[in-house]
Amino acid sequence: MKDAIRHLDQRFKTLRPLLAAPRPPKGWVRAIRDAIGMTAVQLAARMGVDQPRITELEKAELSGSITLRSLERAAEALGCRVVYALVPEKPL
Repeated sequence: MKDAIRHLDQRFKTLRPLLAAPRPPKGWVRAIRDAIGMTAVQLAARMGVDQPRITELEKAELSGSITLRSLERAAEALGCRVVYALVPEKPL
C-alpha cells in the first residue's frame, strides 16, 4: 500500500504545477479556437454539428456542465487531447 501511495505521489508531483493554471476566462475551447484563428462555424463543421451547438458547448464548459465526451470531441476537432486526472493538492 505504501509503495502504491509513493508511486502515485511521484506521478502527481509532475502534475501539481497544473493546479496553478487557471481556466481562461472564456474557457479552454474558446481560448484555443481563438488562438488558432478558427471560427465557431469551422469548429462546428469539424465536429459535425451546427454552429449554435458550439456556443452551447463553450457555455457548458464555463458553467462546468460540459460532458467529458463533448470536451473530448471538441479537443479532437481542435487538434488537442483532453488530459483527465484527479491531482491531490498535497501528497497522499
